[in-house]
Amino acid sequence: MMNNEKGQALLLVMVALAIGSLVITPFIGHASSNLIGSRIYGEAISEGYSSDAGIEHAIWNLVEGGLVAQVPSPGDNITYQLSEMVNNIAPNITVTKMESSGTIYAFRGGTNTDFWGYDIATNTWMLMADAPETVTDGGAFTNGGDYFYALRGGNNEDFWRYDSATNTWSTSVADAPDRVKAGGALTYDGSYIYALRGGVNKDFWRYDIQSNTWTSMADTPGTVQVGGALTYGGSYIYALRGGNNKDFWRYDIQSNTWTSMTDTPQKVKDGGALIYDGSYVYAFRGGNNKDFWRYDSTTNTWTSMADTPEKVQVGGAFTYDGSYIHALRGGNNKNFWRYDIQSSTWTLIADTPETVRIGGALANKTVANYEIVSTAGDSAIRAGVRIVDETVSILSWQVE
Repeated sequence: MMNNEKGQALLLVMVALAIGSLVITPFIGHASSNLIGSRIYGEAISEGYSSDAGIEHAIWNLVEGGLVAQVPSPGDNITYQLSEMVNNIAPNITVTKMESSGTIYAFRGGTNTDFWGYDIATNTWMLMADAPETVTDGGAFTNGGDYFYALRGGNNEDFWRYDSATNTWSTSVADAPDRVKAGGALTYDGSYIYALRGGVNKDFWRYDIQSNTWTSMADTPGTVQVGGALTYGGSYIYALRGGNNKDFWRYDIQSNTWTSMTDTPQKVKDGGALIYDGSYVYAFRGGNNKDFWRYDSTTNTWTSMADTPEKVQVGGAFTYDGSYIHALRGGNNKNFWRYDIQSSTWTLIADTPETVRIGGALANKTVANYEIVSTAGDSAIRAGVRIVDETVSILSWQVE
């Protein structure tokens, strides 16, 4: 190659390198910024998935994992870190119990058809559709999943279904196997409804909601009388015998057997009642007394709690709304109370529309509201969650 040709080639190479530098440098810069952006975006996506996983874990923990017992009252909260890594991040989770909501339903009893609804959020009573017939001694009411179910009592076999969505009653469900009297009671285990017949009888029945049929189960250890009561707690059903007795029994659903547990502190009479809050069983003594007790199933022991504001009489009843216990005093009175489990204190709330008498009863769907905050890195999700009898609804979802 001639010298002038070498010079031209060198010039061309120099020009090519110069042009290349003009093209390559911006390309490298562009590629670098995109890689950095992709990494940041990927990290944000990973953190978002981790935060989401924290919310899902908290919901599972509330429904299945026993977290409910750790935040029993409004304002209670707990913070924990997920033990498993999600996208190499272990989210931090805070669960706070909020005020309950929903409606509590009540029979007036006393040979009346009156049926009421109590709005928890507004502390007000509403008149609902009357019961199909008058309700009296042995009248009982329970949540049964999609519907509520009721015994009329008063030496009748009548068994009804109430649709809270339409405020209507149905009498097309199968009658109880025999006449129900004082001491009649109902409870629901999530699948079946169980019933005491009362009236100085040992009859104990199970109602299959799907097939609309009744089955006689193992007799109670003794005859059930006025003040008889039932509640479902965990794998067992608990029962008060009533009738001026201290007998307290546990029914094993799986084996269809009864076991006598530690007697109540005093004899239970008319107005005896039971309720389970997810941790303990609570009981009214009734019989014109203020006695209120708590039963610990793990130790099989009773503890006396704060006395009721006034004496509980026939028609006394309980229900649990997911935060507080609500109670009817009965005895031809309008008193309606709320019990704070954490502080063991009673509060007088809105009176019932009329006086409550024998056959007074309460029931509701357990509605619990929670705020869940899950944080992973720079990502946080705040969710409002409502749990109604283990059915979960997302009320709000905010990415922060």
